[in-house]
Amino acid sequence: MGTLSNTRLVPDGAGLRLSGTSEGERIVFQPLQTVKVPVSVALRTQTISETQGFMKALLAPADGKILGFTMIGPEAGELMAVVQMAMQGGLPYPVLRDAILAHPTMAEGLNGLCSSA
Repeated sequence: MGTLSNTRLVPDGAGLRLSGTSEGERIVFQPLQTVKVPVSVALRTQTISETQGFMKALLAPADGKILGFTMIGPEAGELMAVVQMAMQGGLPYPVLRDAILAHPTMAEGLNGLCSSA
């Protein structure tokens, strides 16, 4: 499995991606899917009156892997940590889609992001 690299950009912006391969690991090309939703899918944005921004993920539909995540919006670093844990744990995106998350939180928006796949 490739290594996970993350980047903290500016306040309220975050991104991470899988990169590289382990020595001897075969590279397999597969169709990818990009999903993008406004941060307003997270109801927390309504309670804090910050509805500007987006969440975007790069997914491998064949096996459900999350290959990348980018967010510009409130509490982006907090959501990046949630997705990073899912990626490191090898969880497929349907786990985030189907998770019952606390309400109202920004992490709740991951349900909407993964449901758009």
